[in-house]
Amino acid sequence: MDIVEAIKKIQLAFIGRRLNLQDEKRLQSDISTAFDLHNIPYTREEPLGNGVVDFMVGGLAIEVKIRGRASAMSIYRQLERYSQSDRVEAILLITSHTISIPETINNKPAYLLRLGRTQI
Repeated sequence: MDIVEAIKKIQLAFIGRRLNLQDEKRLQSDISTAFDLHNIPYTREEPLGNGVVDFMVGGLAIEVKIRGRASAMSIYRQLERYSQSDRVEAILLITSHTISIPETINNKPAYLLRLGRTQI
C-alpha cells in the first residue's frame, strides 16, 4: 500500500469512531483498535534509532499528539528526528493541536490529520 493510500485508509478508519482526546495512551489504544478493525497492518512503539515513533504503517511513521501536551516546536523537532531514519518514507502527525507542519521534513512528505470536535 502506498503512502497516500495508507493515509486515506487511516482517515476512513476514524470515521464514526469516538477517539479519546484527553489521554494520549488511550488515544493510541483507540487508534490501534481502528487499525485492527480496518485491517491496517501496523507496528506500535517502533524504535527508529533516534527515537520511538507511535506507529509505523509500512514506511509511514505516525506520531500522535493531543492538545496541550507539547509545544509546536518540540513536536516538529520530534518529527524531524524520525524523518532521519532510512525506514521512514513519510510522516503523519495525528493530533488535536491547532498546528501546521511543512509539506516535507528532510525531503520526506509530511502529512497532518487533525482530530476534531466529534471526538471525545
